[in-house]
Amino acid sequence: MTELKDRLQVADKEKWNLTDIYDTIEDWESDFHKIEVLTNELHEFNGNIHDGNSLLAYLTKSEEISSIISLMFAYARLQSDLDTRDTDAQSLVDKVSQLHVKVSAAKSFFSPFLLSVDENTLHTYIEEAEGLQYYKEDLFELYRYKKHVLNKDQEEILSQMGEALSSPQHTYGMLNNADILFGEVTSNDGEKVTLTRGMYAKLIEDESREKRKEAYKAYYKPYVQLKNSIASTLSAAIKNNVTVSKLRKYPSALEKSLFGDMVPKEVYENLIETTKKKHSIFTYI
Repeated sequence: MTELKDRLQVADKEKWNLTDIYDTIEDWESDFHKIEVLTNELHEFNGNIHDGNSLLAYLTKSEEISSIISLMFAYARLQSDLDTRDTDAQSLVDKVSQLHVKVSAAKSFFSPFLLSVDENTLHTYIEEAEGLQYYKEDLFELYRYKKHVLNKDQEEILSQMGEALSSPQHTYGMLNNADILFGEVTSNDGEKVTLTRGMYAKLIEDESREKRKEAYKAYYKPYVQLKNSIASTLSAAIKNNVTVSKLRKYPSALEKSLFGDMVPKEVYENLIETTKKKHSIFTYI
């Protein structure tokens, strides 16, 4: 039987070069500490935005933090994706996730603040600080969410709960990417090999019906074996979505999901029903 190579056995030329993001882990850690300092500076804007210049200063600092933390997330997640069993890489993901929660909490005052400012005053702020033109569309878009934004204290509580609310997705991600073990399939050389996701994508389109069938069964068997655990994480995620939707005063979790794209629930449901009615045209597949 052909064994899957451990990552240490793979040539460097076939691995991702993450030095395009950070040369060393020390550089990543340096940005981590930088974000901690910048986040503390964000707190100073709470209750201290009174004109266009102070609003621009807050938005500029907030954007700087978002840019850096996006790079940190990219690096940490890609490191983890290299080998989802690598606990050191996973600790980077956990660390930056916790930092993101702190950043979100520091920013949580802003939406309630902005919605307490009338639109005429906001226009005045934009005239005072030319740089606010860059943010104008996003600032006025927030008014559309006015009835779904909570008060400052409630927004901070929800921000602090962000990591806990994402636990079901995180659990499923670890299960799906690190813990799940696929069965064996027969290679073109007649050897038994352990199925991988990349191999499955190729085999499921093989000319041989038997190979397609073998690959399909080997791929989905572990999911069937873990169906109760997967169903539990899905149930928890749904309950979280429903709870947050209620807290933010949306009629349903579906309407909360569609709100950002301004898609009416009726349009979405009509698309589903129309697709169901036309499903027969795919029977041959």
